[in-house]
Amino acid sequence: MRTRLIVCLLVALTGVTSHSAAQSSPSADEVRISGSQLRGLAPEEAQSLIAKLVEAQQNLRQGRLAYFDLLSGAPASYETNATAPMETFLAADFTEPFSVQRFPEENASWKPYRLILTPNGLGQAVWQVEVVLGFYEQIERVEMFYRPPPPH
Repeated sequence: MRTRLIVCLLVALTGVTSHSAAQSSPSADEVRISGSQLRGLAPEEAQSLIAKLVEAQQNLRQGRLAYFDLLSGAPASYETNATAPMETFLAADFTEPFSVQRFPEENASWKPYRLILTPNGLGQAVWQVEVVLGFYEQIERVEMFYRPPPPH
């Protein structure tokens, strides 16, 4: 609850006016999962998840309040670690994930997912994005972690 309040205050105070906020987000119709690796879910479910993330980005850019936890990080020496979670989330391109995975539900009210984004191509650092949807399919939490590329 406290994190949600902080995110809401940040949105209200900043007006979401960063450079990345000025860029338009692709619509949910532009999501392409045909080349993505899907694990534990159907293409329609992956499409729906990504559409929710894109919609959340659009809502935040338009100054609408969002009530999900938003966290991001990176190894301590990465410059990415200095970027605010809101900026990180708004700059992410969810429309062409490398992979989307659904995990078994430990709690019947939450559906956990992991997306891997490769913003600089394969063999480069990746974004590991953990998303939890709630009982009503709303986004409850988004955790983004910038990781070194996997070993070859």
